[in-house]
Amino acid sequence: MYDMGARLQALRKAKGWSQEALGRKVNKAKSVISSYEANLRTPPLDVLTSLAALYGVSLDYLAGIDKREMILLRGLVRRPAQPGTDHRGGAAKPQPSRPPHPDAPPAGHPQLPAVRVHQGPLSPLTVPQAPFSQRS
Repeated sequence: MYDMGARLQALRKAKGWSQEALGRKVNKAKSVISSYEANLRTPPLDVLTSLAALYGVSLDYLAGIDKREMILLRGLVRRPAQPGTDHRGGAAKPQPSRPPHPDAPPAGHPQLPAVRVHQGPLSPLTVPQAPFSQRS
């Protein structure tokens, strides 16, 4: 069975923090941190999120869903795509042409904003009224 308290305690000790020091970082009393580590209380989501950020681990790791602390993405670099290549740098496949959308403007015409047309009678609340100075 998974022991969240033991994992929380191990992470805290790995950082070299006391329960009191950790409590200051997450705005909780030392006794509350102690109760989390003794499995007497379960930390709420906002505290778990703060703990995951402080320890540099995922929420899944804290909850015991994932055995790895986190998935490392170091070394990944986003490179701009070169013309005629796909996102991996290979030759781009030609994309099938799509017919234009029925509501699209003809080619060469500027795109106009969409306008909602009211169909039906206007209610008295939607009738525009002149400013007070122009009323008779």
